[in-house]
Amino acid sequence: MNRREFLGAAATLALGAAVEAVLPSRVAADTLPRMYLPVIIAKPEPPQYDERKGAVIIRSADDVAMLGAGWWYDYTPTPEYQAPGFVPMIRDQTQLAAFRDSGWSLDMIAHDAEVLFYNEQNIACQVPDEEALTPDEMAADLHEMHEARPDLRIVGPSLYYAPEYPWIWSAEELIDAYEGSYGALPLVGVQAHGIECNVSYTVQSINNQIQPYSDAGYGDLEVWITEYMKYATCYPEPESCVQVCEGVWEHFASDDRVTHMCWFPTRWNPGTGDPGGVDWTAQRLIDGYGMLTETGIVYQGLGGA
Repeated sequence: MNRREFLGAAATLALGAAVEAVLPSRVAADTLPRMYLPVIIAKPEPPQYDERKGAVIIRSADDVAMLGAGWWYDYTPTPEYQAPGFVPMIRDQTQLAAFRDSGWSLDMIAHDAEVLFYNEQNIACQVPDEEALTPDEMAADLHEMHEARPDLRIVGPSLYYAPEYPWIWSAEELIDAYEGSYGALPLVGVQAHGIECNVSYTVQSINNQIQPYSDAGYGDLEVWITEYMKYATCYPEPESCVQVCEGVWEHFASDDRVTHMCWFPTRWNPGTGDPGGVDWTAQRLIDGYGMLTETGIVYQGLGGA
């Protein structure tokens, strides 16, 4: 080996030693330094609060705030949970009797309160004794409550709407019965339910339910859509709960008559049947773990105008 070869070899060895000292290449993998990168978690969107948006069948006062709802009810005159925006309901004759027996108590329903009057009492399965009220009976009950508590701002009854069944009476009969015996309806608003399979049918059903009031000269009444949901399936183009939830809201959002809207239900325990024997688990907004369903996420984001 000549001088030049010797110096080249020595330089190579020296350089290799220096690099190995700085970046060791033969150390165990678990002794190398670790790098930790920050994990970015998207912040959930806050609920869109809207005074028109309602909640029904809650399991916690927090449910109302979670949905951004401005009001709620639970088919009773007195709330089980202390959440703002509660609207009392006299659902049926049993609750009306309790109200009467209390002496029409202000402790049960406050002075000048808005109160929802009766829920689908024109169909037997919703009535405590399973015998549907007649228009005359419902008119008499409405008149009695109004006479006893004229301060109350009564939102008139939701009626089971099924024009294909002529024995189930509707708003025309109630208006005729009340006006025939007592004069003008003592209402500030009227309820309507939209329980159909798609947006189009739901909108049509709600409009059909409120039209008789307009025809009879009550077109200035507020409209409270106290239940709307997707029920059953329409073919050939089925729509989901999400589509019905959003589509019906958007349709009525610019309708000045519609002051309150409420998807049904907020919560529902699996296997629980309503008086009509239907399980509404698939329609619920919040599941059994307190988490928003896909429909709940959409409903939470509605409104905010």
